[in-house]
Amino acid sequence: MNEATIRALRTLVQNLAVDVGVAVMVAVSPLIIGTQLDWRLIAVTAAKTALATAASWIHRKLNELRDKKLGG
Repeated sequence: MNEATIRALRTLVQNLAVDVGVAVMVAVSPLIIGTQLDWRLIAVTAAKTALATAASWIHRKLNELRDKKLGG
């Protein structure tokens, strides 16, 4: 696995941990206060994870290309 992929996977795992925490809070909160579950917040955090993972991979790939171009 190249470094860009490793970085993207690390970012994915870190962000998924946050997403799970948010999902648990969003799922448990309505049970406590008696309201309805709002899936939009969970969808937004999942989209954030996808974007952060893609950005991490792209950033590392661009760094690799720059380093090759500069010879280092």
